[in-house]
Amino acid sequence: ILIITEPGISELNIYYIFPIIFCLGLSYVAITIRQLSTSEPVWLISFYFSLSITLLSLLTIPQGWVMPNFNHLVLLTLIGLFGGVANLWLSQSYKYSEVSLVTPLKYLALVFALDFRGPMSPPPSEALISVVAFSNSFQLADQ
Repeated sequence: ILIITEPGISELNIYYIFPIIFCLGLSYVAITIRQLSTSEPVWLISFYFSLSITLLSLLTIPQGWVMPNFNHLVLLTLIGLFGGVANLWLSQSYKYSEVSLVTPLKYLALVFALDFRGPMSPPPSEALISVVAFSNSFQLADQ
């Protein structure tokens, strides 16, 4: 794991720990899916993952849910369907390929997360984006 900040550590804050937590969690999930796929069907792993995330998301109801209008409801439904299919394909890829080959593609989510930041967030450093993209391309070329 490589953390790049601007020159100096004066801007270092608690939010730099989130990508590290993401990477550790993703590696745990990837290895677990790989081990589970030897004995369980991939669709069942994806189903239980989606079910557990849905149940855990219900814990956020007290934080102020807002009923979406029809257009937002359609978009959220499509996001859920496409996310479920993507989860199924990712679980399938962990079954048939090495974890070290598939996981760098998932790490690209960090780059997209930086691009879809909130309006109050500072813009991401070009150095951070280029290092994450370069490390992913280097890992794929090595395979």
